[in-house]
Amino acid sequence: PTSATPAFLPDNGPLTTGTFRPTDFAPADSLPVPAPPGPYATDLSVFSGTAPDGVWQLFVYDDATQNGGGGLVGGWQLTIDNAEPAAITSQPRDQTVAPGETAEFTVGVSGTPPFGYQWLRNSQVIVPFGQGGPTLTLEDVQSADAGFYSVVVTNSANPTGATSEGASLQVTGPFALVDGPADVTVDPGGVALFRVTAAGDPPLNYQWRLNGALLPDQTGPELMLENLQAGDGGNYSVTVWNADDVATTLPALLLVNAATHPTPADDFGRRPTVQGIAGIMQGDSTGATSERDEPVLLGGGKTVWAQWLAPASG
Repeated sequence: PTSATPAFLPDNGPLTTGTFRPTDFAPADSLPVPAPPGPYATDLSVFSGTAPDGVWQLFVYDDATQNGGGGLVGGWQLTIDNAEPAAITSQPRDQTVAPGETAEFTVGVSGTPPFGYQWLRNSQVIVPFGQGGPTLTLEDVQSADAGFYSVVVTNSANPTGATSEGASLQVTGPFALVDGPADVTVDPGGVALFRVTAAGDPPLNYQWRLNGALLPDQTGPELMLENLQAGDGGNYSVTVWNADDVATTLPALLLVNAATHPTPADDFGRRPTVQGIAGIMQGDSTGATSERDEPVLLGGGKTVWAQWLAPASG
């Protein structure tokens, strides 16, 4: 809460009927008992983020004459208006438009205004706070505008903000692969979301792969992976096609931070040596180079190296 009235307590003279903010006490000032000891604030914003329920007390003291205090005639009143946090009440809806047309996304919110709005495309800010509103209008849409649109809504009671679900914008016309999935790093048990954005006449078809192998039933523009463990790491890609064309994205690396040993090395001579009966090594051979006489592996990949020493013989 904040004291919004402009009048401060006067430094001298009698108080008349009205509403006042706390006066500006000097740091060394103090009120006599039964008032609590200082220092005292000059604005009710010091209570922001605290529950207003409870007993409030008002202490009146005439510090000009040092006469031991003052009194109130007619009583006093404290009115507190609690701000309700911003919340999403209706989500932006998916849109399908032809090139050159207009697309519009709208979000419904509840809570205490004023609100701040920040719109994002594929998790990247396109309209920052202070410039956006509850409706995002895109004119003369082209294939590069295809993607997933979401909005973050904030207010004084929810400064972190409430985030809407993503609404897809699909642009018809010539087939185009607009954005591929991005690398993701998570801790064990975490969640990863991969997305691909394509434009073209429907229907658009999708097939996700892990390290080149088909992932059954993963045939949408988004790939959600939950409760991730070390074995889920790897290179994820997706093939997109319609009746006109087909394209496959570059792989996106999923790294699950579960390593218990050093990363394997590209150079055989610098390979790490590990011991123990169990453990996890993590690495990526995408940028590895070939060594002399190194065999060509299935799929054309390169090799990274590590050396394991048995903990005992026999």
